[in-house]
Amino acid sequence: MATPPPSRLGHRPNAPTTLSAWQRQRRRAALARWLGPWSSPDLVPTDVVRQDWSAAPSGRTIHGNVFRPTRGNPTGAYLVVPGLHFDGVDDPRLDRFCRILASSGLFVLSPKLQDMLALRVVPRSTHDLAVAFDWLVAHCRREHLPKPAIFSISFGSTPAIGIAGDPKRAEQLGALLLFGGFCDFRATVRFAVSGRAYHDGQPVSVPHDPLNVPAVLINVVEHLDDNLDKAALRQAWHEMARLTWGHEHTRPASVRWPLAERIASGLAPSVRALFIMGCGLRPGSEALVEMAFARDPSFYDFTNAEDNLASLRRPITIVHGRDDDVIAWPEAYKLKRALAPSHEGRLFLTGMYGHTATSNISLSAWHRELTTMQAVLGSLVDAPHQPPPPA
Repeated sequence: MATPPPSRLGHRPNAPTTLSAWQRQRRRAALARWLGPWSSPDLVPTDVVRQDWSAAPSGRTIHGNVFRPTRGNPTGAYLVVPGLHFDGVDDPRLDRFCRILASSGLFVLSPKLQDMLALRVVPRSTHDLAVAFDWLVAHCRREHLPKPAIFSISFGSTPAIGIAGDPKRAEQLGALLLFGGFCDFRATVRFAVSGRAYHDGQPVSVPHDPLNVPAVLINVVEHLDDNLDKAALRQAWHEMARLTWGHEHTRPASVRWPLAERIASGLAPSVRALFIMGCGLRPGSEALVEMAFARDPSFYDFTNAEDNLASLRRPITIVHGRDDDVIAWPEAYKLKRALAPSHEGRLFLTGMYGHTATSNISLSAWHRELTTMQAVLGSLVDAPHQPPPPA
């Protein structure tokens, strides 16, 4: 295992399990310095060490990275679950976020979930995440830290909620934070290909990112015509996502067409039209999604968050951007409603953060958004310092 020995990870036999009001305020201010709209995304904390991590309890090796502060000893721990992205924790934005958490005095583990890197939503990601969670639980026990918290991003909510709802692991969890997560996979996928979203049965106007269609088709192609070269199509759509994601100038179809045609030239003629359709450049992607759902209605039942959330007893905070153009904000309300009626879960909608970055805020909304940000940062500080559940 490539993980450094415990002595190099910040051993502290008598680490506190709770924070004083002064410590909590100081850490919230430290996070605000880096995560507020006034911070440049190019600035990164320098008082953090990032190291390779791996574990292979059952023969399948899971890799990732750990982050720890260089000054002082960690007082809590986070398991940060990436969303669907080909770079995972190597994405500079996620790397920066993990460093910010570590700089505030936390030990952070972010695993590289191979299927998520391949832009695939599959049950195995939950099993792989469980390996990382079990390792972190053991680490916290060795270091006398509180139970670890989980912070998930976007589609990482599925494996994160799966861990939180696992009877074997639920009592080992400190708290759960879901940022930009989803409850209803079908509604989320339909929004990704159409831009249509609904709240309580009524249509709502929300931003929509057209660059996500290839990721949808990567996941539904398995349930289309058996005669297709599905591996080649998945690889081609993955390449299209790699060339376009994170680049605002690629949103117009006129920019994406030459990229898609170049990739399509390497495909068999029989699937080129389907590939172009799956890039959202020709009509038909919605019909392909509905065809896949009709052919195998239960193929994504494992993403259903309702049962796992209904049994959740640990603290949960749900945060969603009003301008999230990948997963529409009504999903946040579905997640909250899935909790048991007695659960005091917290839900925050914010205009300060979109799906992957800070957003522009109107002058009239500043007070409201700063109040929400302070509450979210408070949850972020508190989650890895939760007292144990009542006996």
